[in-house]
Amino acid sequence: MLGPSTVRWGLLVTTLAMSAALVGTGLSGYLGARQTADAVTRSLAIGISVSVRQAIRAAGSTDSNAVAEVLAEMQPQGLRYLAIFGADGQRLSAAGNPTLPANFSEPERLPGGALREVSPDGTRVRVTAFLGEGPGRGRGPGHRWGRGRAVVEYDSEAARTLTARARANLILGSAAAIALLGVAGVFWRLSRRAELAAAEIERDRRQKMLGEMSAVLGHELRNPLTSLKGHAQLLLEAIPPEHGARDDAETVVREAVRLEDLARQVLDFVRTGSVERDPNADPVAIARAARETIGEERVRLATAEAPPSWPLDRARMEQVLVNLLRNAEQASPAGEQIDLTVSEREGRLVYEVRDRGEGLGPGDPSRVFEPFYTTRTHGVGLGLAIARRIVEEHGGSMQASTHPEGGALLRVTIPRRAK
Repeated sequence: MLGPSTVRWGLLVTTLAMSAALVGTGLSGYLGARQTADAVTRSLAIGISVSVRQAIRAAGSTDSNAVAEVLAEMQPQGLRYLAIFGADGQRLSAAGNPTLPANFSEPERLPGGALREVSPDGTRVRVTAFLGEGPGRGRGPGHRWGRGRAVVEYDSEAARTLTARARANLILGSAAAIALLGVAGVFWRLSRRAELAAAEIERDRRQKMLGEMSAVLGHELRNPLTSLKGHAQLLLEAIPPEHGARDDAETVVREAVRLEDLARQVLDFVRTGSVERDPNADPVAIARAARETIGEERVRLATAEAPPSWPLDRARMEQVLVNLLRNAEQASPAGEQIDLTVSEREGRLVYEVRDRGEGLGPGDPSRVFEPFYTTRTHGVGLGLAIARRIVEEHGGSMQASTHPEGGALLRVTIPRRAK
């Protein structure tokens, strides 16, 4: 059975493929339309250059009236401007309105010697057609225009329609692709949120079950352990120092104390209730109190960026730091320092504890906060679970990672106001 993550990634890959196909199809169609439009304008350029040359020669004149008549006759074909230039480059006559600047594209030589220039959008074309020699009416007896040339500009409605439709299809395809990606992004976020919510519900269910079981075990164990420890201490006091059974009695007392501490941790884990925040609690004073519990000589405290006050439950936050420091103490080699940093970042209080151990093992780092998870031979794996519960009751979060320079780094982040 496919998991939610696999389904989510499959949907994303499918959506990306569909979006790429839509954009690719639109782009391919647009480029093909531009090529078709270019072929259309080229064909029209050849035809118009021949038609203009023939019309001018048939008129036998290059005066304004003749040029205007030719323009009017060929306007249905898209002709918008016609000018006649002599061999010396001077304009002899013109009709219509030019819109293209000089030297805007590399001229293309057409069959028959005409030159074609195309506007960037491919719909407006300028053609230079060489007229050859002929009589020039209205310019005096025997005048000839020599090797003059006709310059025409025309619009290609077919090319304009092709490119406009292809551009519209490209825009629609791109918009559809963006819409698909947007829908996929929303689905991804909702699916991820639902997955996290389901995981949170499952975690709460497991913790509730563990809590109920732990509460029963804790209460059932504490009273017999208290009685056992008391009688063992009385027995130890009654045994002379030189007696051989004294070592056994000390072992019983020591193990009874350890089991009593275990029962206390179990009851701390199942304890519920809202935190009682002091709006003016000093986060540095709480860190110092936790350091004193562990041993000041081993914990290096950094408070340069610490805020002067923060809304915290003093006792329970001190318990959090004590648990983190004890965990770091057990992970670090003897004599190595433990770093405890207090700071404010982006409007949040941050406690960081770094040990000098081997760091976190492979797998999900958040597993270290699961109840009864431990990699040590001694301990039951409740210290970090208790710490996380207290932090979450403050509206904060805890993260575990391996420090780049070695050792584990545990970070507590608490907002000023709980959500």
